[in-house]
Amino acid sequence: MRAITVSSCNLNQWSLDFVGNRDRIIEAVKKAKQDGARLIITPELSICGYDCLDAFLELDTTMHSWEVLAELLTKCRDILVDVGMPVLHRTVLYNCRVLFYNGKILFIRPKMSLANDGLFRVHVPLGNFVLESRDGVTIACEMKLNRRLELILESSKRSGSLYLYANQQGKSLFRATLTQASCVRSQALFVEAGCDGAGRSYYDGCSLIVMNGDVVAQGTQFSLNDLEVITATVNLDRTWLAHFQPARRLQAATEPAFEEIKLDQILGFGESSIPFVISPSFPPVTLQPEEEIALATGLDSCSTALCVYSAARLISENIAAGNKQVLRDLQTVTGKPETWQPKDANEVTGEILHTCFMGSTNSGKETRQRAQVLSKTIGSYHLNIEIDTIVSAFTNLFSATFLGKRLRFKSEGGSDQENLALQNIQSRSRMVLAYLFAGTFTLVRGRAGSLLVLGSANVDEALRGYYTSKITFKFSYLVTSGPEGTALEVNWVFKLLQ
Repeated sequence: MRAITVSSCNLNQWSLDFVGNRDRIIEAVKKAKQDGARLIITPELSICGYDCLDAFLELDTTMHSWEVLAELLTKCRDILVDVGMPVLHRTVLYNCRVLFYNGKILFIRPKMSLANDGLFRVHVPLGNFVLESRDGVTIACEMKLNRRLELILESSKRSGSLYLYANQQGKSLFRATLTQASCVRSQALFVEAGCDGAGRSYYDGCSLIVMNGDVVAQGTQFSLNDLEVITATVNLDRTWLAHFQPARRLQAATEPAFEEIKLDQILGFGESSIPFVISPSFPPVTLQPEEEIALATGLDSCSTALCVYSAARLISENIAAGNKQVLRDLQTVTGKPETWQPKDANEVTGEILHTCFMGSTNSGKETRQRAQVLSKTIGSYHLNIEIDTIVSAFTNLFSATFLGKRLRFKSEGGSDQENLALQNIQSRSRMVLAYLFAGTFTLVRGRAGSLLVLGSANVDEALRGYYTSKITFKFSYLVTSGPEGTALEVNWVFKLLQ
């Protein structure tokens, strides 16, 4: 039996946090070596942080990434390491994977397809090869979901067998199912690392190790831990036996061989006397949207508040479990002393979430009561104010400017144009008030700094241009929902603690 132990990881990498990202990679490598792994995969752009936006195009980002890689080359020994970083090649910038072993870079693999499927597709000619160790372990690398099966099938028919596959794209809820389906068709070992934090975004992590369609290791979704390493020992002979079919002989004889890079090291157990146990398979664990964010609704303010409360529950659970890092982060954000520790999620919410019902004469009594009940239930710091004086100031200014003409709601006999204008006065006044209170809530509560303004919007609104020109422009951080607000998903959501 030919067996190998491999590791993947969820890393809480932050955009341009080169020192922190480096330290988390080194710690993950140490943990993988303690688990006996010979290979570890890190998330996409793990050195500079995924989703670094325009900073990806800066030459400084590439330079600092090389500086971090130089340190990793000296500190990560006796294990094959796969990291992600930007690479400038012939004046063109690529999102690449870099595989190295004992201070030597073995190969650099660029991302073959970039950004938004169907819109931006950039194909590059370099880096299309595989790595083969002394004991015949063959490794390929890809970062795009729709490329994994293509690469597997190509490598299988050209190189004879593909034993190990490393995929680093870690932010799609359906990838576990897709990975299993790809493994069943191609009969290979998939090792996938998950993105976790990235500054403006919070991905679900959930790294995977899948063998011939069977999940043998899976990371946690939406973990608050800075790093999580998963490890599995698998039987590589299972992939070879699946590929050993007479129908493949014609393909193998006619197709040109993939370019291979040799690694003069033994990655598997081979005939060694080291004891090992093959990792058992199990059904993948996939959270439902309701489990991820504790709700499925289209009520904007309610949804946003409950998302924060859901995060507060995760924070409280991690602190109760003894996670000192999460407690220190919370103490830093709230300005609390080191001796303070929240007793439950409601106390966490009361320290980080401030809610305000901005009512008017047109607001219903039930709506006001529901806001109070919700804030009391989740424990937020809540205010109840009236905006009639502000609205009256605008309408009185209009009447004074246009010789006594008065704006009326449609229910009062006004036109659609008047009705929309009055609604905009209320909504935009609330926006200005939200930022006023965000900058002064901390003053009232005896704290330093200011708060972020949270909001929500629908995917279809973003696609129609509201994302920049209308609704969502006013928010510091945004929670997006499905079309028409039918189901909230954590596609682009704030990372609360940092």
